[in-house]
Amino acid sequence: MTADHDRMEELVAVCALDACDGEERELVEAHLVGCPGCRALARRLSRPVEALPLSVEQLRPPARLRARILAAAAAGQVPEADEPPARIVTFPVRAERPPRRFPWQWAAVAVLALALVALGAWNVVLNRALNAPPPRYALVGTGTLAGASGTVTEFRGQDAALVSLTGMPAPPAGKVYQLWLIDTAGRPVSAGTFTPAADGTAQVGVSQPMANVRTVAITREDGPSGARAPTMKPELAGQVG
Repeated sequence: MTADHDRMEELVAVCALDACDGEERELVEAHLVGCPGCRALARRLSRPVEALPLSVEQLRPPARLRARILAAAAAGQVPEADEPPARIVTFPVRAERPPRRFPWQWAAVAVLALALVALGAWNVVLNRALNAPPPRYALVGTGTLAGASGTVTEFRGQDAALVSLTGMPAPPAGKVYQLWLIDTAGRPVSAGTFTPAADGTAQVGVSQPMANVRTVAITREDGPSGARAPTMKPELAGQVG
């Protein structure tokens, strides 16, 4: 790969960010006609550049910044009076380009690289959030339900939850189990009644948001409809959220 081609690749990156002038853009467009490699590079860069507004705030440098940089570069090239003239080394390829252009080119490439890193990190975080399993909370039994346990699986995107129970003994005649959702203020809300299967398992669906729920509890109440409020201390409960 020639030095001239290296320079054209730098200009392709600068033009992808729309940070070049009209002369540079015409030069790049003419080069892309006969260079498949740079055409492929321009296509690769166009996709992340289109996504830049999603990840960073676009800021245009003030006009005085360019003037200050050019003035500082010009001042640094003037030799001191008591020093011998600087030796001028001619580079065939880069001689037609003023040295002052390179800080802008490299700055544009650096901005593109940082934006790609930020976009990649955002993509990783988003994928982890989408692929993360739903949160689960344990229910622990005491007293007559010491052998029972359960799990609350919260489906936040659907404003729902599933309570899965094992080791549940059959309730006494005329009784049912009742599921309660208790908020931070201690107010219980009934989530329905149920009777476990013969093997002691049960699954109860909750079709309401769990954002304000802090405790899930189970009591035995009169069947079949249960009670308006718990009539006994829960013997199977767990903290959620």
